[in-house]
Amino acid sequence: AQIGLEELLDAFLKEARGLRLLATTRAALHSQWERQMEIVGLDYPEDPNDPRFARYGAVALFEAVANSAGRRPFSLAQHRGAVIEITRLVRGMPLALRMAAARAAEMPCDDVRRGIEQSLLDLSSTPGMTEAEARHRDLRAVVRYSWVLLKQDERAVFARLCVMPGSFTLNTAR
Repeated sequence: AQIGLEELLDAFLKEARGLRLLATTRAALHSQWERQMEIVGLDYPEDPNDPRFARYGAVALFEAVANSAGRRPFSLAQHRGAVIEITRLVRGMPLALRMAAARAAEMPCDDVRRGIEQSLLDLSSTPGMTEAEARHRDLRAVVRYSWVLLKQDERAVFARLCVMPGSFTLNTAR
């Protein structure tokens, strides 16, 4: 018989007093041991004319990643509108921002924005999407857009890695 995650965690926590686990889930486990904490994205500007634009956490992270990932300096002023829209589309979620910013270092920022918008449109038409799934839609949109940009051989590598059991070394991945 299979045991569910809730039962497994309850068993661990009941038997090992003092054990602390940090887990992220899409939905509450409703365990007596559970302490919930909602994780929200970084702050981002709603108004494109906000003079404090560059001080928002999401914008600062986007700029830092775009600058470190690119061969030339990323001009925040030149891409202001697209950056504001990207930070809004992904609701300030750091991983999604990092992925989008890395793309913006390689290609026009407006193209990245359009790609994320299209992926969000495609995903928002998914019938029966729960609230938890809707919260993860933003990150999925960025991942989906990044996948589309990969070459066929790059996709093949990721496809092989995603089914590899256990850990792997660089040589195993090759």
